[in-house]
Amino acid sequence: KDEMKKVQDELKTQKVLGENKKGTIKVLLNGEIECLGIQINPELLTDATKNEDNKKSLEKAIADTFNKAAAKAKTLASGKLSKISQGLDIPGLT
Repeated sequence: KDEMKKVQDELKTQKVLGENKKGTIKVLLNGEIECLGIQINPELLTDATKNEDNKKSLEKAIADTFNKAAAKAKTLASGKLSKISQGLDIPGLT
């Protein structure tokens, strides 16, 4: 249990970054998949106010970028937890 607590504490402090292909949207998460910040290029925000299609595109891009960061965080957590679980398959982490 002490090892598990140690890993959980480590995951809280470790950060992963997800960003879209153009680098105009960035999502920063910790290893527990808690959102620490989102950066969006101001031009995208301006474009999103012009019409509904731009707004929907931005919303989808933010969600996709968050999911990329979440996948990295899950991989990080899985790697750390597999060390203490000695390779046991923990549901939800693979």
